[in-house]
Order: sequence, then structure tokens, then C-alpha cells
Amino acid sequence: MLKKVMLGAATLLMVTLLASDPGLSQEDKIVQTAINTVKTQMRVPADIEIKFVDKKESPIADFYAVKLMLSAPDRDIPVVVYVDREGERVIIGNLIVKGENVTQEGSGRTEAEKDRHGPDGP
Repeated sequence: MLKKVMLGAATLLMVTLLASDPGLSQEDKIVQTAINTVKTQMRVPADIEIKFVDKKESPIADFYAVKLMLSAPDRDIPVVVYVDREGERVIIGNLIVKGENVTQEGSGRTEAEKDRHGPDGP
């Protein structure tokens, strides 16, 4: 019986290792780098939950735009962080391209803005 359990566990481990995508670990590293940087550099309080929302190519060559949501008890705050493909360089702040705030557009509207202007307002 123990032999069958050990064989099953070994098989499950092999299938898991073979099925894992090598690029996935890099993707996880990019998102984790964004989350860790926001926690440390923006001094996010411990009671604020940081959730991954989206990752896409950014206007900055070789960088991803990682959208996160900071969930406070009373509101959600969208944040966009730019992380390079290696997950080593991070940019926090607004990206302005030809006078247009790309970061603000990418983060979406905050709840406070929706309350002030309505869901479709300016």
C-alpha cells in the first residue's frame, strides 16, 4: 500500500513539473516584483490588500504595465507599476506620452472619481 502511495506521489510530482510552463515563473516574478515594490516603496499599511489585476505590454520598451488594486476597507485604489521583462527594474509614477497620462488611463477610474462625476462622466 505504501509503495502505491509513493508511486502516486512521485507520478503527480513529475506531471506537475512537466506541465509547468517555464515562462510562468518569470510572469510570477514580474507580478511579485510589482507587488513587493508597491508594499515597500509606497509604504502600504498591513491592512490594505494588494491584488493583481492585469499585466500588458507598456509603451516603455521591454517593460510591462502591471495593474494592481489596493483594497482598503472603504475603497479600492488602482495602481499601475512598470516592471522590466527581467523583473529587476521598476518604475512607480505617472507615464506621460505626448502630453497624455498613460498611467491614469491604464489604471481606470477610482471610486472617488466615479462618485464625483458618475460612471460615464469626465
